[in-house]
This record gives sequence, structure tokens and C-alpha cells, in this order.
Amino acid sequence: YFCIIQLYFSKHLHLITAGLLLWNQTRLQWIENGRSGDQTQQNRARRLGWNTSYESLLGSKQPFPQRIPLTEMVEFLVEIWDHEGLYD
Repeated sequence: YFCIIQLYFSKHLHLITAGLLLWNQTRLQWIENGRSGDQTQQNRARRLGWNTSYESLLGSKQPFPQRIPLTEMVEFLVEIWDHEGLYD
């Protein structure tokens, strides 16, 4: 059994290595983009208004006019669910 695994890795090591290198490069780009201080105020501004309702936001199948950061969407949903007693 060990010989089969060893044979597989020896034949496909170049693919595994290339995939690992690509993953590490992509991860470094994500980290660097997250740390960059040159974000515009518009990118950091809250995208959802404070008076946005659940129905107005999610009641339509139309795409949002601009991307909404995941953290902001999670905060919005938790606030709604908490207000409705669904989030404990």
C-alpha cells in the first residue's frame, strides 16, 4: 500500500508542487491586498444604508448595484435576525 502511494507521488510531484506554488502566490496576493493602505474612502464606506430593510435588499432577484463586502452583509443579517428573535 505504501509503495502505491509513493509511486503516485513520484509520478505527480510536479503537479502537486505547481499547485502548492500557485496557492501560496494567490494567498500572498490576498494578504497583501488586505493590508494595503491605499483603499479609497468609497471602498471603505458602508455600502448598505442604515435604513435598508430585508425585503428591499433580498426581496428582488436583481443584482446589487455594487458589491457588498461579506462582513457588512453578515452584520446586516445578524442585526435583522436578532431583531426578529431568530439569532441567539
